[in-house]
Amino acid sequence: MTSIRTRTQPEVTRIEEALADLLRLTGSVRVHEARMKMAGLRASRTQLGFLGWLAERGPTPVSKLAKWADVSQPAASRALSHLVAEGLVAGSTDGSDGRVNLMRLTPKGLRARIRVLDLMRMQLSSALSDMSPVDRVKLADLLAQLVKGLRADRTTEGA
Repeated sequence: MTSIRTRTQPEVTRIEEALADLLRLTGSVRVHEARMKMAGLRASRTQLGFLGWLAERGPTPVSKLAKWADVSQPAASRALSHLVAEGLVAGSTDGSDGRVNLMRLTPKGLRARIRVLDLMRMQLSSALSDMSPVDRVKLADLLAQLVKGLRADRTTEGA
C-alpha cells in the first residue's frame, strides 16, 4: 500500500493519524454492536443518532431528521419505524400543520438514551484513567479549540 503524504508538520500528521484511529474506533460496527448489546438495545448508529437528536432538541419532523442524518426521507422513516416498534419513539401530527409528522422520544427511549450515554461515558472514563486530571482538562480544552477551528474553516462550514 502506498502512503500519500504531503509536506506537513510532524505534529499535524500525528494528530491526523490519531483522529483517523479515533474515527475508526468510534465508527466500528463491532464496537457499536457490543455497545448496543451491553445497553440492551437494538439500534443502528443512525437510529441511535435520532434518539440523541430527539433527546436534545425535542419533537422533530421526519424531514429534518433525514436532513440531519444525511439520509433520504424514506430511509429515515424506515429507521424511525424500528424505533417506534421498539417503543422508543412516537409520532404525532404537528398542531400547526397536520401534514407534518413530528417524532418525539418516549420515556422508554429516554431511558435507553441515558443507558447508552452512561455506558459511553464509562468507557471514555476508563480510557482516560491513566491520564492525570490536569491532562484530561488540557485534552478537553484542546479538543474544544480544535472543533472551534474546524468550524471556523470555510471548508467545514455547516458541519
